[in-house]
Amino acid sequence: MRSVGDQLAAVLAIAKPVRQLDVILTDAVGCILAEDLVVPADVPALALAGCDGYAVLSEDLAAASPQRPVQLPVVLDVWATGSEPMRL
Repeated sequence: MRSVGDQLAAVLAIAKPVRQLDVILTDAVGCILAEDLVVPADVPALALAGCDGYAVLSEDLAAASPQRPVQLPVVLDVWATGSEPMRL
């Protein structure tokens, strides 16, 4: 029986790098990068996670409880990068 070290050495002796593929991004699922990818800027450029959420009126939730949940409609989608004030 081989030791773990001997088995590892045997595997590494026959392991070879796979050849690089030239695929489009949508076909790259399951692939790994052949080299590091460095981008010149953050994507997205703004820290937007703090902007995610919903605005509600407290009076619309006054009667809500775990036993009587309230379902509210989404009346407007606002992009986090939008600059115009919204009033309903």
